[in-house]
Formats: sequence, structure tokens, C-alpha cells
Amino acid sequence: MNEFNQLWDEVSIMVDFEAKRIKNSSGKVNVQQIENYYKIEIIDKLWFNFTFPNKYNKWVCDYYGEKPAVQQAIRKEMDHFSPASRGKRSIGLLATGIVILFLGLLSYAIPDIKNVVPLGLTLIGIVLTIGGTVKNGNSRKYCDLASLTGELNRIKNQVNTLIHEHANI
Repeated sequence: MNEFNQLWDEVSIMVDFEAKRIKNSSGKVNVQQIENYYKIEIIDKLWFNFTFPNKYNKWVCDYYGEKPAVQQAIRKEMDHFSPASRGKRSIGLLATGIVILFLGLLSYAIPDIKNVVPLGLTLIGIVLTIGGTVKNGNSRKYCDLASLTGELNRIKNQVNTLIHEHANI
């Protein structure tokens, strides 16, 4: 388990470096770019590419070479990398926009109100709804370094749990 932790700490440094590189070029960490880097460069090329031996795939072979089910379980845990989907999504702006839009449309049915009020409420509702939708869409496109580190730690803990479970098998 200690060897895995040491190797995973090296991987965390590589992913963190790549995230900072991506962040510096675009201002934010693009989730799709960091996921592609992680899945292709780290998982496919380092951990589970047995064509070119290295210390990462050697660890997998040394400890779980004759246990393909454990290898698959470790791979499955490592493949579940999604830093943005675990972050908070704010639906407050979207919900407020929908409510105001609904009130604006309902106010057209009240005959005593001038058309300016329903039109204003409807337009404000549309703007808030669109703004909330865009904000929620962008929250899944980008992540910060803290959520990225948290996701890497979550994977490390999951794999450590698997290693512990299969230590005596």
C-alpha cells in the first residue's frame, strides 16, 4: 500500500502540473482537457500499458498480475475521474429566473395591470433563466485546483480500500 501511495503522489504532482499549465493558458482548468490528460497519459500509458515497462505498470503486474479481477477493479476506480461533477452546482439563479418568468406570464392574465409590468417581469425572468443555465453549464466545464486534488485523493482512498480488501486473498 505504501508503494502505491508513493506512486500515486507522483501522479498527483503530474496531474497538478498539467492542470496549472492548462490554467495558465486559458485562465481556468478545463475539465475535458484535464480528464483527457488523466485518462490517456496517466491511466492508459502509465498504469495499464504493459508494452513499455515502467514503475507504475510494474506495480500493477507485481502485485496483481495473476489477479485480473483485482486489476480490473483498480482500473475501474482509477477511471472514475470527474472533478467537476462532484462540485457544487448552484440552481438558485435558474430557479429564480423560472419563478419570475412564470409570474410575468401569469401577470398577463390580470386585466388591471399595465402591459409594462408583465413584459418587464417576463424579460427579467428570461434573462435570469438564461444566465442560470449558462452558469450551470460552465460549472461542469471548469474546475478549480482544490476540486481536482480532492478527486485525486478520493481515487487514492478508493484504491487503498481495494488493496486492503485484497491483501489477504
